[in-house]
Amino acid sequence: MDFFSQTYVALRGPTGAPQTPTDTIGRLSDRLSPATLLADRRAAVLALKGLSRDCKQEVGERALYGLLQVLYNDVEVDADIGKAVLETLNLLCDTEDATIGARELGFKHTDAVLASENTAHILFTLLGDSNFYTRFATLQLLTTLLHNRRQIIQSYFLTAPAGPRGIISVLEDKREIITNGWLLIDILPFVNLTICRPSEATAMLQALISQSPDIQKVLAFEGAFERLFNIVSQEGGVDGGIAAQGALSCVDSLLRFNTANQVFHSVFVPSSFVVDFIP
Repeated sequence: MDFFSQTYVALRGPTGAPQTPTDTIGRLSDRLSPATLLADRRAAVLALKGLSRDCKQEVGERALYGLLQVLYNDVEVDADIGKAVLETLNLLCDTEDATIGARELGFKHTDAVLASENTAHILFTLLGDSNFYTRFATLQLLTTLLHNRRQIIQSYFLTAPAGPRGIISVLEDKREIITNGWLLIDILPFVNLTICRPSEATAMLQALISQSPDIQKVLAFEGAFERLFNIVSQEGGVDGGIAAQGALSCVDSLLRFNTANQVFHSVFVPSSFVVDFIP
């Protein structure tokens, strides 16, 4: 009830009169200030997340800076606001919409988000967060940013203190939605549907290491081969499902055209991790 009452106060305006979307977004943006209570910021982010679907341009223009401040200051303090702000940023940066204007807007927001390396550094740090929702939402946002501006994210990864450790932490995650791509969706109160989708972890990793020998070498040195072969083993070997396939594809990407990793793999990876995989 607190969320609904706080959001209602934010939306009703000073006289209780209905507000236009622009007015509402402006009022909600003001509530993202660090000077406000955490509960007010949380309610504002949740409301902006709902508005982002239909008012992406207005939310980006009025609230993006405030949302980034919430990302910098609040995500590691409050998991609920963290999940909400990560999902909101993902909506603003999404470029999967078929319309040209919406795609251009997603690229514009992506460029604003990546104007500073701090955002990417925080996201790589959040990959090591033990909270499931924080980690999953971070994976989704990083995947979107990599899809839009892969080379920028790759350059930021190479300067991120927690970058390699965050990636390895994700590969060690045993939770199914992250490691094997099976997702349970509630359609009705008593009906649900299980669908198969690419592993969030390996999909993000594939994009991160693409055409970057330096990142491939860094992750190999940090133990990526062992973690990926562990996933393959746990999922039934080369005949396993989508998780095993994704992990093997990442191994292929780490080795192909990378002489240093080929030597490293043959010398340092224990034979117990080797599987019968033909690229």
